[in-house]
Amino acid sequence: MADNEGTAAAGVLAFIGIAFILMSSLFFVLMGDPRDVLVDRDLNGRAETVQGIVLGIEDTNTEVNEETVEVIGFNYTVDGNYYEGDSYATDYSVLNSLKVGGPVTVEYLPDAPHIGRVKGASFSQVPWWVYLILTPFMIVGVAMVCGSAAMIGQRIRGSQETTESTFMDASGQTVKEPWHEG
Repeated sequence: MADNEGTAAAGVLAFIGIAFILMSSLFFVLMGDPRDVLVDRDLNGRAETVQGIVLGIEDTNTEVNEETVEVIGFNYTVDGNYYEGDSYATDYSVLNSLKVGGPVTVEYLPDAPHIGRVKGASFSQVPWWVYLILTPFMIVGVAMVCGSAAMIGQRIRGSQETTESTFMDASGQTVKEPWHEG
């Protein structure tokens, strides 16, 4: 009976762990690429600027700190090459200064000019700290699944009966555990 209870507990642990993994993965997918946060970091450190044009401003139906996130579509030209991009902002001092069809200052990476954002806005739709909150849930889920697998493995190994082994020696006689003789 105790073996069944332990196996049931391992199953519940695995179920909860898989739920943690799936839910945190879903949030990662819905919120966009976590690498975008790293792009923001790169743009903060070494961006060059150019004038661009605002193509549109739309509500994303997303809120951060009870402020609506707006997506800003824009275009710009670097060294004769035309680029389009999106930036995200909740700061109304940035948003109120923009008009569709009007000028906008664009920050871009000099070694990757196709990566740009509106100055004062973000390349990432979600702030870095959201990923920081979600990552432990993913780690806990993986730990729960691994712990469950270890529990089940231990139950399987513990349920195997140990029996004496018999071997046949060179003369054809049956010998029990020959390594313990003598």
